[in-house]
Amino acid sequence: MKVTGGWLNCTLFQLCCLSVGISAWPDFGLGGLARKALERRATNSTQPAPIVAGASQFWDGNDGPWSSFQLQVGTHAQNIRVFPATSLPYVDVVPTAGCVTGGPSDCADFRGNLFDSNQSLTWVPNSVYNLGIEDNLGLDSNANFGFDTVTLGWQGSGGPTIQHAIVTESAAYIYMLGLLGLNPQPTNFTTFNDPQPSFLQQLNDSNQIPTMGYGYTAGAQYRNNHAVFGSLVFGGYDASRFNTSSELTFPMSEDVQRDLVVAIQSISSGNTELLSQGQGIYAFIDSSVSQLYLPISVCQQFEQVYGIQWNSSLQAYTINSTQHQSNIQKNPTVSFTIGSTTTSNDSISISFPYAAFDKNLSYPFVPSGGISYFPLNRSLADGDITLGRAFLQESYLIADYDNNTLTVAPCIWPNSFQQDIKVIGAGSTPASSSSSKLSVGAIVGIAIGAVALIAGLLLALFLLRRRRRSTHKAQELDGKDTARLPSDAAGHEYKGLPSSPAGAPTALRGIPPPNGPHELLDSGELHEMAAPHKVDYSELSAMNEHHPAMWKPPLYPDHSASEVEGSPAPVYEMPGSEAYSELETPTGTGTWNTSTMGGAGGGASRGRPSPAQSPNSPNVSSERTQTRSRFSWQKGGSGRVGSSTSGSNR
Repeated sequence: MKVTGGWLNCTLFQLCCLSVGISAWPDFGLGGLARKALERRATNSTQPAPIVAGASQFWDGNDGPWSSFQLQVGTHAQNIRVFPATSLPYVDVVPTAGCVTGGPSDCADFRGNLFDSNQSLTWVPNSVYNLGIEDNLGLDSNANFGFDTVTLGWQGSGGPTIQHAIVTESAAYIYMLGLLGLNPQPTNFTTFNDPQPSFLQQLNDSNQIPTMGYGYTAGAQYRNNHAVFGSLVFGGYDASRFNTSSELTFPMSEDVQRDLVVAIQSISSGNTELLSQGQGIYAFIDSSVSQLYLPISVCQQFEQVYGIQWNSSLQAYTINSTQHQSNIQKNPTVSFTIGSTTTSNDSISISFPYAAFDKNLSYPFVPSGGISYFPLNRSLADGDITLGRAFLQESYLIADYDNNTLTVAPCIWPNSFQQDIKVIGAGSTPASSSSSKLSVGAIVGIAIGAVALIAGLLLALFLLRRRRRSTHKAQELDGKDTARLPSDAAGHEYKGLPSSPAGAPTALRGIPPPNGPHELLDSGELHEMAAPHKVDYSELSAMNEHHPAMWKPPLYPDHSASEVEGSPAPVYEMPGSEAYSELETPTGTGTWNTSTMGGAGGGASRGRPSPAQSPNSPNVSSERTQTRSRFSWQKGGSGRVGSSTSGSNR
């Protein structure tokens, strides 16, 4: 059985297919959407585990050494070593132009390997822009922007891959190695209408990490016999690397360019205060740079404790060999008290041995060899205060961008580390999805309920339409109806007109049998053709008492009744018929009216007979224009567009 009309043009079998969600109609409406949603949900029903980015096992940099990490960039993949950069949203690499004549002989390895975009099949160039980091410190530089494929880890390690990631080529020696951006902010190249996602955002969008965040510590070459490399976890953190009982969590800064801001409440070395309590300052944590950028007054206190000297030509603090040996023997410790605000009671203390500041400057700062220096620099404004990679040697950082919170904790140094990877905000690894998202069972129930509701609505609409069609069909008398009329006082039974079934009596009062002429008696009574199931009727003009106008019953396929107005005498009805014979003019009452009587509504009209025909000629009926109630479906529409032609003529 079919339900016809517009969008209901479907079979009941198909409705059943829709309600149970089988493949007969897999993509119909909500059923198809629910099926696809379930497939996606089933694929992502298990929360992905955090990604541990493996350290390269190298100590790199011309102002370190620092623990680097491994990337593969381009197709065919090229191995690149980089430093994590908390303020950068994309990947920066050193191009082939990064090594020039006069540089170190091992320049390519010295800079973490060079990237040749001409050798990559997936490199898409963009344009040249500023790198966009630490402009306030004068450390920004131009870079060639493009897009390429980036994979974490060494070749063959099976690390996650991001297609069409933003990759920049920066040849300047400001940043000796490339950088792996950890900031989630998007990049707009020309307008704000087409932001390009960050590397962290792409990992999250591709469902490769459980949360938008990371845990990072820079590692320390001086700890545990030079073996503690850095640790970087996307979407989680390594709880084995810090003291979980001393962590401090607080909201991130509202400035998206400097979001990882902490309050330094005080700095001390033994009994000497380098930054007094009550004179706290706010500092931005940025691993893109290596040094600590502190106010000049604080730097001068460091000068007194460590015997360091400001070198204006190098723009760095250096130390002579004698003072250097003295500091190694004394091993003065510097403690930073960190809080959410400069006066809050919630604070932690992070201590740094002298070895954390015992670094070397090399090419291009000095032509060859190296020079001992202290990773401290002068900040010229409050907005420039920055805690670089040196700070993250002894501290662990957790950035939770889903909740916009920052966690800082002091590192611990056991003899051996057993990784304890946890999901940020969940406390377990890997964690099954137990958030507020609906379970698979709930989604199945909702989908089945929705499909069943739609099927029920369609069935109800089908039944309603079927009922209306049945009612309408009953109203259309096709000439074979046997509806009987009431008898008159004399016992005459009112039957159908000549089109009634054979054998039906036709002796109507005032109306002759079928084979004789049909006429209205000049009786003062009104005779009306009955239509027990009539939809509407049309009226003829009232007859004049002395010159009664003769009338002919129109051909009404819709079986509308025609009524002649007159006296309040009883009205009798007889069933309509699809064919009528002409009614003869009563004797001595006048002639046919030659005026045209107005047509019924919908364009139907009635006219006088042809002069060549008698009023009772059977062909006269062919001149009648039919009036019909018309209902039609509009293809492709929803619902019925109906028009009914009926009316009364006076």
